[in-house]
Amino acid sequence: MQRALTFLLVLLAANNAIGQESNTTPEQLLSSLTPAEKAGQMIIVYNTDVDFLREYNVGGIILFKPMVTDSLLLERELAQKQRAMAIPLLVCIDQEGGTINRLGNLARFAATPAAEELTRLPDRVVRSGAAELTDFLLSVGININFAPCLDPARSLATGQPTYMAVNQRSFGDSPALITRKAGAFLSGVNQAGGLAVVKHFPGYDAPQNSDQRLTVSPASAEAIAQYLLPFAELAPSCDGVMMSNIVYSELDSLPAVLSARVVAWARSLYGDGLIVTDDLWAVSVRQVVDPAITSLRQETSDRKFAVLVEMAVLAGNDMLLITYPDKVPVMIEAITQLMERNHRAQQSVDAAVLRILRLKQKLRDEF
Repeated sequence: MQRALTFLLVLLAANNAIGQESNTTPEQLLSSLTPAEKAGQMIIVYNTDVDFLREYNVGGIILFKPMVTDSLLLERELAQKQRAMAIPLLVCIDQEGGTINRLGNLARFAATPAAEELTRLPDRVVRSGAAELTDFLLSVGININFAPCLDPARSLATGQPTYMAVNQRSFGDSPALITRKAGAFLSGVNQAGGLAVVKHFPGYDAPQNSDQRLTVSPASAEAIAQYLLPFAELAPSCDGVMMSNIVYSELDSLPAVLSARVVAWARSLYGDGLIVTDDLWAVSVRQVVDPAITSLRQETSDRKFAVLVEMAVLAGNDMLLITYPDKVPVMIEAITQLMERNHRAQQSVDAAVLRILRLKQKLRDEF
C-alpha cells in the first residue's frame, strides 16, 4: 500500500531549522520554540508558497479543487514543502464527496458520492470507499481529511432542511443513521492509516451558509443534545473536530467557534484530539468584531481581526483555519501579544501546540 513520501520522513530531520535531533519528543520540541513559532503551528492556511510557510512556521495547509489538477505534480510539490519545513506540515483537505469534491479535476475522482448517496449504500461499501480515498490522499502527501460531516439533515427547531441537507452533505435526520454511516466512513479512514476531523460541532442545523451571512440556530438545549449524539459516539474514531460558525442562541450570543462554553463541550468529548476552527474569514464570525461586514469580499481591519483571533484562542481552539494568507502575520502577532500579557493564554497555547506536535508524532510513528 503506497504511502506519502511526506511522512516517511521523521518528525524532525537532523538538519531541521531549529536544530533538534530526530528523536526529540514533542515536549522537548515545544520547549525550544519561540512564541512566534508556537503561534505559527496553530495556523492552517490556504496552500501557498514554501518560503511563506517556512517564514511563519505554519502548522498546516489546506487544499482546494484548483490546487489539485495532477496527482504526480501535487505529490512532488507537497514532498518539496515538507522537506523545507522545520516541523512537518499537516496537509489538509475537506474531501467529503458530492458537491464538496476537491479532487474533481482528477479523472479518477471526477464523480464522487455525497453523504446523502452513501446512506443508500451498504456500510462495507462506504468503508471500502473511504479506505480507497484515504490511500490516495496519503499517496500524494495529504494526511488529514476534514470529513465526514455529522450534521443533521433537518432542524429540530424549525423542521426545515438544513444547508447540509440541501447540499447533500448530511447522512440524515436520525442520530443513529448519522453515527452508523459516518462511522463506516471513519472506519475506512482508520483502516488506511489516515486522520479525520469531523464537523461541524455541535451540529449545523441552519438553512443558510454561515460563510456568507450571520447564521443563528434557535435550537433548544434538548435539540442540541440530539445533534451531539453522533459527535459523542464517534469521538474515539477520529482525530479531532471542527467547530461550527453558527450562533446557537440557547447556548451563547457568540458563534460556537468563539464560545468558550461550546468549545469546552467539544474538549470534554475529544480530549487531546484537535479542535479546529472553520474559516475565520467567514462573514458570520467577522461580524462579531466588524458588524458592517456583509460579504466575504469586504475587508476587516487588522486590528479588528486580531481581536477575533484572540477570541478564538481564548475559547480553546487548537488550530485556526484561514483562507486568506495575508492575514497570517496578523494572526501570529495577535497570538504572541496575547501570550505576553495573559499567562492563562500562554498555557492554552502551549497545550494546543503540544497536541499538534503529538499528532504529527503519531503520523511519523505510523509510517
